[in-house]
Amino acid sequence: MKKIITTLTLLTLLVAGSFAQTSAPVDKSFKHGIGQADHSEMGRRGERREKGDHKFGPRLKEMLNLTDQQVEKMHDIKIKYDKKEIDLNATSKKLRIDKKEAMKDMEFTKAKKITNELSDIRAKMQIMDIDQKQDISKLLNKEQIEKFKKLHMMQNKMHKNDKMGKKGRMDKKHCK
Repeated sequence: MKKIITTLTLLTLLVAGSFAQTSAPVDKSFKHGIGQADHSEMGRRGERREKGDHKFGPRLKEMLNLTDQQVEKMHDIKIKYDKKEIDLNATSKKLRIDKKEAMKDMEFTKAKKITNELSDIRAKMQIMDIDQKQDISKLLNKEQIEKFKKLHMMQNKMHKNDKMGKKGRMDKKHCK
């Protein structure tokens, strides 16, 4: 169980790190939503991108030696969970509004009930995140999982260094 959770955590960090800006050339063979985003897909300067806007890029494909089929399936999994997350976020926003109204009207029992519903939604989202990582990890072979673990360790170091004011870069040489 501990290995599965570690693997899922590593997969999450790898996927999140692969969305960082790279200097790798754009591979035109990737279908929309899979490759490196061109500037027309990005928002205007300063515009916040939605959580689901990131893509599985050619860099991740190269580092893990993913097949086109694996990339396609990862994309499908990501879309499936992004849609569920959008629904849960919308429900959560509505409940927060309802809770504010209940508190304003001093309906404390109702506010407590809504607070419990919000907690349930947060738990569902965390479970959903685990399920997504589990689904994605099922697509990887043992070698890819090992490379993924190394990428995860590099990302943790980079994140730690960035917090300390140092800059790090994840290169494919660290994954061999």
